[in-house]
This record gives sequence, structure tokens and C-alpha cells, in this order.
Amino acid sequence: MSLDSILALAELVPDAVVLRGLDGRIGSWNTGAARLYGWPAAVAVGEDIDRLLLSRHPFGLEALRDMVLAQGAFEGEIYRTRADGRECRLSIRAALRRDAEGKAVGIAEWTRDTEDASASEIEAHRYRNIFHAMAASFWELDFSRVRKAIGELVAAGVKDVPGYLRSHPDFIDAAIESVAVIDVNETTAEMFGAPREVILSGPMSWAWPADSRHVFAESLIAAARREDRYSTETVVTAYDGRRIDALFTVCWPSGHKAKGTVLVGVIDLTERRKAEAERKRTEERYRRLFEAMAVGYLEADMEAVDDLLEDLRAAGVTDLDRHFDAEPALVRRGIEAIRLVDANEKASELLEAPSRQAVLGSAGPFVPAESEWAFRRAFVSRFHHRRFDAVELRLSTARGGLIDVKFTTWTTPARPRGENVLISLLDIGDHKRAYRELALSEHRYRDLFHHMPVALFQLDMKPLFARLAALRAEGIDDLPAYIRDHPAFIDEALQLPRIEGANAEALRLFECPSVEAMKGPIAWGWKQRPDTIRRSLIARLTGRPSYTEETQVDTWAGNVVDVIYTMSFPAELMDRGINVVGFVDISERKKADRALGQSERRYGDLFRHMPVALWQCDTSRLVGLLAGLKRAGIADLSAYLDEHPEFLRHCMESVTVREVNAATVRLCGGRDADQFAGTTAYRYWHRNPGPFRRSLEARWAGRGGHFEETRMMTLAGQEIDVAFSISYPPALQELGVTVIATVDIDDRKRAEERLRQAQADFSHAARISTLGELTASIAHEVNQPLAAISALGQASLRWLNRREPDLTEVATLARQMVDDAQRASDIIARIRGMALKRDPVLSPLAINDVVEDSLLIVRHECQSKAVDLALDLGEDIPDFTGDRVQVQQVIVNLALNAIHAMAGNGPKPKRLTVSTRGGRDGEIRISVADTGSGIADENLDLLFNGFFTTKPEGMGIGLSICRSIVQAHGGSISAENHAEGARFTVSLPPLSGAVTAEVRAGHPLN
Repeated sequence: MSLDSILALAELVPDAVVLRGLDGRIGSWNTGAARLYGWPAAVAVGEDIDRLLLSRHPFGLEALRDMVLAQGAFEGEIYRTRADGRECRLSIRAALRRDAEGKAVGIAEWTRDTEDASASEIEAHRYRNIFHAMAASFWELDFSRVRKAIGELVAAGVKDVPGYLRSHPDFIDAAIESVAVIDVNETTAEMFGAPREVILSGPMSWAWPADSRHVFAESLIAAARREDRYSTETVVTAYDGRRIDALFTVCWPSGHKAKGTVLVGVIDLTERRKAEAERKRTEERYRRLFEAMAVGYLEADMEAVDDLLEDLRAAGVTDLDRHFDAEPALVRRGIEAIRLVDANEKASELLEAPSRQAVLGSAGPFVPAESEWAFRRAFVSRFHHRRFDAVELRLSTARGGLIDVKFTTWTTPARPRGENVLISLLDIGDHKRAYRELALSEHRYRDLFHHMPVALFQLDMKPLFARLAALRAEGIDDLPAYIRDHPAFIDEALQLPRIEGANAEALRLFECPSVEAMKGPIAWGWKQRPDTIRRSLIARLTGRPSYTEETQVDTWAGNVVDVIYTMSFPAELMDRGINVVGFVDISERKKADRALGQSERRYGDLFRHMPVALWQCDTSRLVGLLAGLKRAGIADLSAYLDEHPEFLRHCMESVTVREVNAATVRLCGGRDADQFAGTTAYRYWHRNPGPFRRSLEARWAGRGGHFEETRMMTLAGQEIDVAFSISYPPALQELGVTVIATVDIDDRKRAEERLRQAQADFSHAARISTLGELTASIAHEVNQPLAAISALGQASLRWLNRREPDLTEVATLARQMVDDAQRASDIIARIRGMALKRDPVLSPLAINDVVEDSLLIVRHECQSKAVDLALDLGEDIPDFTGDRVQVQQVIVNLALNAIHAMAGNGPKPKRLTVSTRGGRDGEIRISVADTGSGIADENLDLLFNGFFTTKPEGMGIGLSICRSIVQAHGGSISAENHAEGARFTVSLPPLSGAVTAEVRAGHPLN
């Protein structure tokens, strides 16, 4: 609509209509505005409206402006001051004005004094002046004590009184108690359900529920700000406790302020809220309807057309239709004179215009010659002031195409000259397409019916429905009970529904040559399972929306097939006496089910009779426990179990045994598999929880399984050795199922124990053999301290036999004798330790100390064989865990082998070099090198094999025993040739490193 049209309409309404810019300056000021505000248009136009009228609003003027810009409109109330200085409360509606491009250019507002409004309009507003409303509750209250209390707050130094009132609900409670009721009207007694004398007899605290007392606080804040009134919607309570939705208004008339009294109005909004809700629902329905209509709208300026028609009247034309016959070109002239001044988006879309602006201008380009007849009729109707009915015509589009539309015009009955006309364009091409699509849809649904991979029958149910109606007419009210009690009724019922149609899948499934052959009663298909029809009929009669079951049907050829039978009972079909029944062929699935059952039984037999002890466990609760840890952010399960040992037991108790096989029953000494069902892992692993923990850690780390040899408990509480194996296939984990295998290894463990004993005997024999070889060295090592003791004893006697014995010298000699005696004792203890047969003793050891002690035994052998002994001990070498005697045995054996290897050196120097070093990752390395002839290449890989030797008198067990000892300590031993001879290297893990499984399990190192 043009601006001039809006201004012309504004002068026709009695209310204030103002057009202003976004900056607030008044652009148009109608007669109603001059009458309401007292300012003439000559003064108002160009002024800022809020400055001129001293506008104010509880939310602030900025909030109102932002609301209009954001939402496009605002409706409510505003306070403004007239030219005579009187402030008035106005009902205001403001809307955002936009130009043709959609850009905001200003605001149009409509205002009227709420005192001039009708009673229904007043009731529709949220905020109203209760003093001029009818049937409102009035209270006159004495607020003097409250004023005094607020004054005391100010005197006490409270600067922010509003903030204090909002943050101290106890002060508000006390204030409500201190308010005295001076007077109330009869409406108050009615609304609040209490006689006036009861209301006047005490404080009004009963009327203020806890969730509304903030409103009382806000009214005090308004008074503190010296506002004349405060109004809001809230909830109050009646004397009997009922909650009342109300408009609460409090004002402080100037004549009462000094007296400390206030006037309070309460209006029951219950009915108004219901009405508002209904009004909003109605408006929403119409709004959606309007938005959903696919109609194009045009606004046409007909002033030039009216000028043309007026000229024709002035020329004496009385029958325009006949005049057009004489001058047909006038119709095109009139069409060209129509000016399109506005269009909605749908209109520009229908006319294929790039924008709404492109539609505006002369209507001529959009009216082809074939549609001029319609405009001729429209001009004749306007000329003679007759109604112009809707017509169907074709219009040209901006792209040169043609569209079919239903063309409707609307104008006011009086049809004033120059009035714009609203034109609606309904695309009937869409309707035609819709009809075509409906036909296609019907064809498509027919195709769907015929080609659906589900067998479908269309049934005529009217004969059956008529029979059921006849039963009701005979007085049978409970038809389901009748059908259950009369089995023979089904034979009758199977003859009543008739097949009228069937799709291709139905012909295939029921082995029928054609639909025509299938038409008729359905009884032939239900010879095997007529009870299916009985149950579906009862389902329909008991109000169920559908019925489905797996059943069997007879085919036309006499075969029986398994199907899923389904039938629904939609009212739109039932009312027409027809229905559609579906059959899904599940004969192949039934075969697969039977094969699956056989497969399941086969695998069940395999599980139960497997010669390995198998446990099927329910781990669903364990999965939940671990998932809870991950949600809690636990990343290191091992550390968590160290800190929370009780969690491990909780996990063991969460794993429940579902099923075990016969091998498990035998392994654990059970009577049958039922003894195990429902027991938890805790029963079998509480004495040795390590395997369970390590399998839990493997699962947490995402490994595929876990295996180890360990010990577990039987039902009788006896411990047995088993090989424990568990895997975590994803398919079973999703089902919360885990399978564990335990293999009895008691016999193997006993064999290993005997092997270890044999190894220990061999080791002991090797040590005895070595000591035999070192007899001369041992005698030499022992004789040295004994000879020294003898010499020191003789010297001591000489010092004692002097005339004046030198006791100081004797004491020194005695101490030396004690040291030599201890030395002899240590030598004998070392030799005795190697000679005795005993279990190993693990302890932290320093490798340099062990090497030095070991070489004392072979030192004399080196001297007797003219071998130079070089000792190269490294620094900062970590300690290791081991048995001192066994490690000494390795070093002595390697040293003796080196001495023997250099026996045939001739003039070549003989040198034995023993060195120690710290290797990679903190490992400890001991090297024994000689300058002999080296090791033949073909013997390098055979040196550590049992009973392999290159010495004629050798037994071939020394190096084999050395390797067993080193490996039992978690280390390794290797041999190689170097530039001058052979070198043997022993590597051992540091004290903090891993030890072998035997050491961890407490088994001796042999």
C-alpha cells in the first residue's frame, strides 16, 4: 500500500495515527493525533515524538524500539503527556514500515486513550487502570509502618534500598505483617471468599503466597522511586487457600501520601486468561491458514482507469459493453492504464519475476490478447458499479511464458474513485497438476499393490459384518465370547469374506493361475489353521487395531506354506466393508530356523563334550563396571587396582558362571554342571587372584586375550595347576558372554619338577667336578692364611717370652691371626656352599663383589698355569636379583674353560680378562675372554647343548648348566670369537627388571 493511501486512511479513523522515522522524528500527524495530544500538525511534524510527548514505559523506550525492529511490531501501553500537561496512559500499536526493497524506513503507530476504549478492549489489555474498571477488588491499606521501617533503613546507611528489599525476604515478610487493612469493597469479600470484617480484622499476609511476595517488594521499590503507581500480573491466595491469577495494581494518590495510605486494586484474570488463550489459538489458526495459502496478491492503482471511464461518461457513453464492441482498442488502453503498486512474494513467483519490484508498473505486459475479455468484463462492472466475479484466465510471465490463474478482484462496496484494488491470483495450473498427480498417485498405489513383495488380498467383508450384526440383533452382546464358545462358527465365517483382488505375490505364494480363479470365499486357504481366523476376528471385535501371527496356509495347489499373517482394521476401510490382508512368505526362514536349531544343538554338543574344560560366563555386569571407570576418566587400570584392591573382588564377584562342560566338571571334582551355574569367579580365584587381574588388564588394554599357567581352586577347595586361557571376540562381548578354557597341567608340572630335580643334580655334580679340578688351588688358598697364622703365632710367642713382653706387638699379631683365620673360614664357606646341595636363595647382589669372590677360587689355578688374570670392573653398575652360589658357579666355570682353552698356546701369551659393564636399559654384562685358539665356527651353535663337549675328558654339561642358571635369572649367555681368542658374555636384568616366571612363582633356580 502506498504512503498516500496510508495517510488518506489515517484521516478516516478517530484515533491517533502517527508516521515517524527510525530517528523518532514525526513525518505525519493525523487529526486524531492532534485531538488526543493537543498539538496541531504544524507544530508536531519534524519534532522527536518522545521529547514532544515526554514518553515513558516501565521497560524503557529503547526496549520498545528494539522490540519493533526485531519483531516488526509492538502492542501494549505507554505513558505520554498532553499539551496541557496532563499525563495519560495510552494503548499503542506500532509496526515497522519497509520500502519496496524490504528495508526498514520508519514506524507507524496507532494510539488511543484507554479511557475511550470499550469494556471488552479494556479487559483484553494486561495493564489497566483499576480505578475505572468495573467489578474490581479494592483495598485501602495503611503503609505507615512500612514507610517508617524503610526510613530506618536509610537512616542506618542503606544506600541501595531497592537492592536491599530484593535481597532480604525476611524484611518483606515483616512488612506484609505490618500492613493494616483500612477498608475493602464487596468485590474483595466475594473474590477472596471472606467477610469484610474478617479481612479488616488483621494483616493481609494470608493473601500473599511465598512465590508472589517479590511483587510486594517491587511495589515498595516503586514507592521508593516516587512512582505514582505500580502494576503487574501475579498470583494471590483466597482466604481458603485458593490461588487466583490476578492483575495487581497499587497507587499512591497525592492526597494520601502524607497519610501513609495506599490504594490497591486486584482484578481476577482467570476468565480473561482463558479468553486470551482462545483468542491466541484462533489468531494462530488464521495466521497459519493465511501463510499456508499459495495465493499471489497484487495491489492495483485504478486512478487512470477511473479517469478513462469518467471521460467516457462525460462523452455520453451509457452502455460500455456496446462501446467496447465499437472501439475494442479501448480495452488494451484500459489494461495499460492499470498500475501495479505492490505485490507479494507469491505473485512475483507466479509471474516469474526476478523480484517483487519487477512486477510493479503497468499491468499490460502481463495480460496477453487472449485474456483481454476478462478485463473488458472488469471495466464494464466498474463502470456500472456491479460486482465482478472471479474468472479463470491466462497471464503472461516476465520470462514470456503463460500461466493459468483464477483471477479475483476486491474493493469496497462504495468503490470511491481512485481506490486501489486488491487482486488475487490462484495458480490453477497447480490444481491441474495436482489432479494429474492424484491420478498418477492412484496408479502408483495400484502398482504398489500389485508389485509389493508381500502377498495381498483385498476382501469384501460386508457379508461377515452383516452376519455379526444379525447376531447382535439376536441379543448376543459379547461376540468375542460367542466366537470362543462356538468353534463351529468359524466354519461359517470362512465362507463369508470374499476375495475381490490379489497382487502378483499372492498369486505366486498361493500357486494360483489368476485373480479370477481366486475370487470367492477364503475357506480354501485355511484348512490347516482355521484358528488363525478365529483369533484375528476376536482381535477385531475387542478393539485391537491389528492382528499378526505366524501361521500356515493352504495354497490353491494343495501345498502348505509358512507365512506371517497380518490384518489391520482401519475405520476408513471397515466403514466401507473392505479390508486388505497381508501374507509374508517365511518358508525359507523356517527352513533356516530349523537349520540354525540343528547348528545350535551341534555346537552345544561340541561345547559340552569338548575334552578341554570350558566355562561360559556372564560378564555383562563386569562390562558395566569397566565402562563406569572409563566414564570416570580412569586411564591406568593397574594403578587403580593397586589403590582400590576391593574393586578387584567386586569384579570377580560380578562374573557369573552360566554353563560348564563335562571336562570342567571332572577337572573341578564336581557332580554335574548344575553345581557350577550361578557361582562367581571369586570362588575359584580368591586365593590366587593374579590371573584374573592380568586377564582384566588385558581386556582393558584391548588385547585379544590372555594366557598363563597358574593354580585355581576346585569345588572342594583344593588347588590344581592349570593352563588358563581367555579370549575377547567382539561378537561375544556385545552379548556380555566370555568363554574361558582351563587345561589340567598337573602331570606336566610333576614332570617339570622331576626335570628341575635332575638339572639340580647335574648342577651339583658339575660343581663337585669343578672343585675336584681346583683341589690344588683350594689347598693353596687355604694354606696361605694357615701358614700366616702359624708364623704370626710363633712371633707372638717370641714377644711374650721376652723379659719384658711387648703386649702391644702381641695384640697387633693376634688381630692379624684373627683376620687370616676369618679369611680361611670365608674360603672354606664358599667352597662348602658350592659343594653342598641346597635350594637357591634369591637376594640383591652387586656383580663386582660376586666376580671378585669367584675369581679367588681360580686365582691359584691361573698362577699354576702361567695365566695372567686381568680384572676390569665397571662403575655405577646396578644391583641384580639372584643366587650368589649359582652365579659364582657360572663365572668359575667360564674362567676354568678359558684357562683350559689356553693350555696349548705354546709361546703365545696366556691372558684371562674378566670385565663387568652396565649395558642398554640398565642390564648387567659380564665378559670372560681368553687368548686361546677360539671356537670352531661349526661348534658355536652347539656349545650350550647338553652333553656336547670338545674336551676328551669333558662331560658336556658345564655350559648347558650355565645357560640354565642364566636363563632362570632372566638373562642370556652367548659365545663369540674375538681377535685373540674366545669371549663368553652373560647379560642379567637389573634389580628393578623382570624376573622369570619361575622366580615370581617361588620355584627354585636349578
